[in-house]
Amino acid sequence: MRFFARAFAMSLLWSSLLWSALPLAPAAPARCVDYGQFPRQIAAADIPGSPNYAGVAVSGSYAYVADGSWGLQVVDISDILNPVVVGSLGWSREAQDLDVSGHYAYVANSYDGVRVVDVADPRHPLLVATANAGDHANSLVISGLHAYIAYGGAGVVVMDISDPLHPEIVGQADAGWTYGLDVDGSFAYAASSLGLSVVDVADPHQPFVRGTLPIGGAIAVAIQYPYACVASQTTGLSVVDVSDPDAPRILGSVPLHASWGVDAVGTRAYVPDSGRLWVVDFSDPSRPRAIARVGLGQILDVVVSGEYVFGVGGDLYVLDPGGSSVWPAIGNIATQLLPSAVEARSRLLYVPETDYWGEECCFQVVDPTFRHDPQVVGTADLFWPAADIAVSGDYAYLALGGYGQSNNGALGVMDISDPRDPHLVATVMLERFTKGIAVSGHYAYVAGEYSGLVIFDVADPHNPVVVGTANTSGMAYDVALSGHYAFVADGTSGFAVVDVADPVHPQIVAALDTPGDARGLAVSGRQAYLSDGLLHVIDIGDPLTPWIVGSVDPPGEPGPVAVAGGVVYLASGWWGVQAVGVSQPGPPTVLGGFATGGAFGLSVADGLVYVADYEEGITVLATQCAPVGMHAADSEACVAVLAGQREVAGISD
Repeated sequence: MRFFARAFAMSLLWSSLLWSALPLAPAAPARCVDYGQFPRQIAAADIPGSPNYAGVAVSGSYAYVADGSWGLQVVDISDILNPVVVGSLGWSREAQDLDVSGHYAYVANSYDGVRVVDVADPRHPLLVATANAGDHANSLVISGLHAYIAYGGAGVVVMDISDPLHPEIVGQADAGWTYGLDVDGSFAYAASSLGLSVVDVADPHQPFVRGTLPIGGAIAVAIQYPYACVASQTTGLSVVDVSDPDAPRILGSVPLHASWGVDAVGTRAYVPDSGRLWVVDFSDPSRPRAIARVGLGQILDVVVSGEYVFGVGGDLYVLDPGGSSVWPAIGNIATQLLPSAVEARSRLLYVPETDYWGEECCFQVVDPTFRHDPQVVGTADLFWPAADIAVSGDYAYLALGGYGQSNNGALGVMDISDPRDPHLVATVMLERFTKGIAVSGHYAYVAGEYSGLVIFDVADPHNPVVVGTANTSGMAYDVALSGHYAFVADGTSGFAVVDVADPVHPQIVAALDTPGDARGLAVSGRQAYLSDGLLHVIDIGDPLTPWIVGSVDPPGEPGPVAVAGGVVYLASGWWGVQAVGVSQPGPPTVLGGFATGGAFGLSVADGLVYVADYEEGITVLATQCAPVGMHAADSEACVAVLAGQREVAGISD
């Protein structure tokens, strides 16, 4: 549930509360899913640089990356789970796209035209030829003995590569300012300022435009004949019937934002969207629908090769495309400001919110059970953003932080006995930010960053009093309770165990160093689940001697953790929510994930996952309700859980 620093700004503020199915979701998304059937990142290779443009092609055991100003990178993918850069060739101009034929890579290199690189020895790529038809070589596809280039103002340019050492430009067709293209048979399909242009290349020396379909913002195209999947930065993904090259026509579209590339295989299209990859099912081309959204650090181009999907941006990502066509998001609840945390309790949601600058803050109580129209039950102002929230009885306890305005934090106590009239009844200032909070009995335990664990007596919630502190060795970010122990996510110091049997004199009784920066923590039974970049399962059966049972590396940033039904749900920032199986024998396993608009807090209740979502308010996700590896639809238990979830969410068929 804990909020942590955002990676970049989004200034969109919501002024009203609305309930709706996600606009890109199917009409009836499932309420229980097998996250193991969703597309997920399985590996990544660190690519030098941070390109504004990038392209990827795969041939044999190697992936080839056009890496902007860093040139060409060659990645060995023979061990698909451990891809590694083995060769590179640098130059000053922007390498924007590429394709591979034989042992040559052909790189569209912006202002420098096309560069031909001999990759017979992938560890030592060698520039062997260049060709130029003007500025802005944006995209390149090889078909047979010709390379077809989206060449900016020159339109579609055809290059004879029968002699790779002496490539020759042999044809050109004016298709507007051209950004991307694909080739199928005797036609090239160009995404350009004109929209989609169908170019007849039966005679490569005399290509000409057969038909044009206006599509604003068209940036890339992929062909699965008789359909063209056209990615647009303004209108999303359009499925176009190109069976008549003289009169292409749009059959259906999905409103999403495409960043640069697109690929399509079978009836699925893969569309990069900055830090996310959309998967769109167009088996019914008149009604294409988003079926998955995978969070990645940055993704600019994508290609499907064999059993895997390869995306490139800041890194080279390898994804398992999965097999599910079920959208896991049930809906969104738009919030007044940006939610920083969420607590679900007694069928109400308690949501602290803030604007991006931390200048306007509020607290809302939401009833999500109203059919199709969740209600704001009550609202109160806050003077600082809340990093975390814990609800106990008639009170909500808030870990308040200055969020850039000062280094101070505070404990805030909100009276919620009448959810229609929440009001702040107490605040206690602290010297440092507060990050996490947990409550048990009449004590509140606050993770106070450099102040360590701070314990408040809240027997009188109107007059909380600090009664004890435990100065952990790191920065206390989160806290969870079990018995008379408090377990602390202690930043770069890892994991700390504090005996709080005497809250006035808490004692640090154990510590466990972990390799990352521990930010999130949950406890269930004899195990603690710690997020520090990895997710660690820690045996706390004997709290004095905690030990790591197993670890797994989920995508994304370390963040808040919740556990239910043998599954850990991890809020991973811009990577969304990751589901990790922890009930099966052996080490924990990343089942899959869903890229929300920025997951910075979460709460699991009533068979639903409520996510404090930076871009989309409160996102409501289905939980894992089938055994790991089983399709949800095949599980009778899933049907029962589904019915219960639909009743809780107030949704009817």
